[in-house]
Amino acid sequence: MSDTRSFRLTGTVHAIAPVAIALVGNAPTSPHDPMPVPSTSIWSREHGLVQTAYIPSTSLRGALRRCARDVLFDLLHPDGESRWDLDTLYLQTIGGVIQKGAGESPTLDVTVEIEERARNPLVSLLGAANTGRATFIAGRLELGHALPAAPLSPESCPIYPAMRTDDMRRDPAAMLPMLDADGPQRWSLLYGQMRETSELKARQRDLKREAVKARKAGDTETLAQANAELDRVREALKSGTTSVAMPAAGFQALPQGLELAHEIRLMGVTEEELGLFLEALDRFSLAPLIGGQRARGCGEVALSYELAEIGGETIGEVRVGGFAPAVLPDHPAIAAARKAFAAGRDRYEPSFGGGADNARESA
Repeated sequence: MSDTRSFRLTGTVHAIAPVAIALVGNAPTSPHDPMPVPSTSIWSREHGLVQTAYIPSTSLRGALRRCARDVLFDLLHPDGESRWDLDTLYLQTIGGVIQKGAGESPTLDVTVEIEERARNPLVSLLGAANTGRATFIAGRLELGHALPAAPLSPESCPIYPAMRTDDMRRDPAAMLPMLDADGPQRWSLLYGQMRETSELKARQRDLKREAVKARKAGDTETLAQANAELDRVREALKSGTTSVAMPAAGFQALPQGLELAHEIRLMGVTEEELGLFLEALDRFSLAPLIGGQRARGCGEVALSYELAEIGGETIGEVRVGGFAPAVLPDHPAIAAARKAFAAGRDRYEPSFGGGADNARESA
């Protein structure tokens, strides 16, 4: 379909549960500190340049891309038995990878890009670094960061500590009946090894302090002794046992109940691409989770937008979340887009490198 249109969704992301997101390069200052929340600088009329916690666009974009991948796979392989090869799967999931020494390089030819967009609505909508035939296809889906209405100091975000507990020490009466005859003796041995490891770690910390003092004082003899013993302690720790009850790393999270302003744009999309986007929203609505720490109850969000055609009419309200199907406007453009995406099934060829869809029957 050659006709394209542009749309804008403006609204909010609502944190139904705490949202914990770990960004690359945003590590805690020490292993004992909690994983910090993402933060960025924004300009506030009241406060000037300030830091605020936020939800990065990549967290939402990645979730929607994986939903779009699942929707496309289900459309092309309704039998549930066919499979994509690894390159094709990575193409849909992360936009492909560029490998050194992989033979002939993909092209930047505009004609090839047009062909790639026509045969794979997911690549056209969300972009790709390498399709096997073309590189760096820009996606037509644009997602902004989700920002609080007022700056939210990262330091004010809640911290959730974590701790592993040894149930054999806390409640042996409940554990012992489930153990075999060798269990109690093995636990005693394990507990002794863990205590030895803890003592070695404490000794390591003391030796490091001694070495620093000796270096500052110019005491080379004491420094050499401390470093030699440190080497012995390190070797002993290599064969040590980690405590069952050692503290686990804690984390910060955006607080439950927080509302963040958010915008999505679809720029120059075909009807099929709009349909794929709507289906991806619907799929995400069934499991509206972003970020990590989901085993601790984090990650659920709800999305609410007003959808309008840029330069055209307002189409209606979009609501996503609640582990239920998305609520989409009852509008002819919505119905036509979803129908167009499904109708294009026989033309889609999302395989890496071109050609027919390289599905394989599962063994």
